[in-house]
Amino acid sequence: MPSQVGNSGVSGRLAKRVDRVLRNTRVELATAKKILAEDKRVAKRAKDKLARKNAKRAAKLMQKTILSLEDHHELLVQQQKNTRGDYEG
Repeated sequence: MPSQVGNSGVSGRLAKRVDRVLRNTRVELATAKKILAEDKRVAKRAKDKLARKNAKRAAKLMQKTILSLEDHHELLVQQQKNTRGDYEG
């Protein structure tokens, strides 16, 4: 009988230790899930911000390209007029 009492004390302490480890593990797991969710939100915001930035940069580039093409067109038209004037004169 004394061995049973001793074993139950050991198994009781072991059970408490296992419960504590499981409880700590659950808390750590919950914390890790929260951190992961927050990281996903931060990553999504950063991705969206970068996409907006890239869209603005592309719009500015397109605007500059259009202005450049218009300037070139005006120069070509002016050059053609000057060239015709040279032949007519």
